Amino acid sequence: MTARPLTGPRSPAPAQTRHRITRRRRQVGPPPKFLIVPIDVQVRPAVNTLLIRGDASLSALARLVPSATVASQETTLAAIRDDPLTSAVRWALVVVTVALASYAPAAIVLGLMVGAAERARAARRARSRRGPVAVRR
Repeated sequence: MTARPLTGPRSPAPAQTRHRITRRRRQVGPPPKFLIVPIDVQVRPAVNTLLIRGDASLSALARLVPSATVASQETTLAAIRDDPLTSAVRWALVVVTVALASYAPAAIVLGLMVGAAERARAARRARSRRGPVAVRR
């Protein structure tokens, strides 16, 4: 019996073909979400939100913290309220509420109508088995 060389995907690779991979493969797909950088490269965090009680002028606050964007609660709420997306969401909620409020009674009525014949049949059977019922006063 002579030894045949192994062929196909399960054949072991000869020892001479082992190579060392020294280069990284090129990345395929989206970039990583996090990047680690040296501490001296990072920018120090700065104050960007101040919560102030009472009446304060926006210009004085802007001078105190030049790196922050100064806005009052009223202007921020007005910007949110006037946003087209906020209006669209509000109208969508109103339309859905009205649609569901009209669908619920219709579903109840349809459910009663569909089961009315069966309920009437069951009531007739119950009456015929018991006989007349006397009413006490």
